[in-house]
Formats: sequence, structure tokens, C-alpha cells
Amino acid sequence: MNLPHSQGSQKDPLNLLIVDDNESDIEIARIVFEGAQIKNKLFALTDTEVVFDFLDGIGRYQDRQEFPKPDLILLDIRMPKLDGIDLLKKIKAHPIHGKIPVIMFTSSRHPKDVSDSYSNGASTYLQKPVGYQEFMKMTDHFNAYWQMAALERIRE
Repeated sequence: MNLPHSQGSQKDPLNLLIVDDNESDIEIARIVFEGAQIKNKLFALTDTEVVFDFLDGIGRYQDRQEFPKPDLILLDIRMPKLDGIDLLKKIKAHPIHGKIPVIMFTSSRHPKDVSDSYSNGASTYLQKPVGYQEFMKMTDHFNAYWQMAALERIRE
């Protein structure tokens, strides 16, 4: 069943899936999102090969109470095995998962990465902030924007 996000409270937490091979970046994101005004639920994967297991709710991710389908995906570009742009293409080609907004969340400042991200369906391209305070500020802006956006939550 599809439920428009706007039917709930604008302060409803979002289910965020971050896909990043850098565990330090994931831990910083976890700390910052936990300290934000809106307590989004953050799920993290370091391996691109299990992303579809998470999205499909199979294997160790089959408990949808513990591992809900994400409302947004934050995706790094520079990843081993399958890079973020190739994973973005696969997600956007999927008839169900392709509807989930994907935010490229990367340290890359390369114009080709920005262009490739948008041309393959990324909703937003964010460069990872360098310092904690910058990360907090970005998180507050991120939360404000995505809470106002008309997100369609996909529920099974």
C-alpha cells in the first residue's frame, strides 16, 4: 500500500538507508542524525552486493519491523565491487525500488560524478561535510527539506 508522507505528521521520522564502505563516515552520520531535531532511523550497509537483499526484505533483512523499506537512500560513489553510479542505475531500473529517492552522499567534487548522478536518476547530490558542525548544519537542512517534500512511502 502506498501512503503519501504528507498524510502523517511532518515530523515523522524517515527510514534512511546509507550505503557507504567507510565505516567512519557511517558512524559520524549515525551520531549526527541521532543528535538532529528529527530522529530519523538510519540503517547502514557497507557492501553494495547486499543492497537489494535489504530493499527486497530477504535473507537477514526479511523482518520488516527491524529492517523497514527505506524512504530515502544515501549512496556513496566510490565503493568497492560495484560503484555508487552503477548501483544507482540498478536501483532506478527496478520497477518498485526505482521510486525511492536516492541522494548521492559523497566526498567527490568531480563534475562528471555530479553529472552522471543526476543523469542516472539521483534526486540530490550532497558533498560530505568535512567537520562535525558542518555535518550538523547539513543534517538540519536535509531534514527540513525532506520533511517538507511530498514523499511517497512504499509499504509492503
